[in-house]
Amino acid sequence: MGVLVRRGEGVASALPAANRDPGAFADPGRLDLTREAARGGGHFAYGHGAHRCIGAALANLQTEVILEQLLLRRDGLTLAVERGDLQRVGFAGDGTYAIGLPVRF
Repeated sequence: MGVLVRRGEGVASALPAANRDPGAFADPGRLDLTREAARGGGHFAYGHGAHRCIGAALANLQTEVILEQLLLRRDGLTLAVERGDLQRVGFAGDGTYAIGLPVRF
């Protein structure tokens, strides 16, 4: 955001950097469930305009229901394994992601 690109200069996108600009997002590496999901044109989650994900609204609704049912309406929800023992899968240039999230009620 706010970077001058001169004629002839190369530009590359790095999807792992999306939504991680500290100039646009306060503490961008922290999970913040209260963070505004699509502020302005800066949020990258589901694309924009003609390329906006057709399933974005459904995905948002599903996430809201899952979080409400799993996290907000359950007392005593804890990880069933140590955080360091979570199984992860890595993708070159895209980071690592948890394969599952075993929890105990």
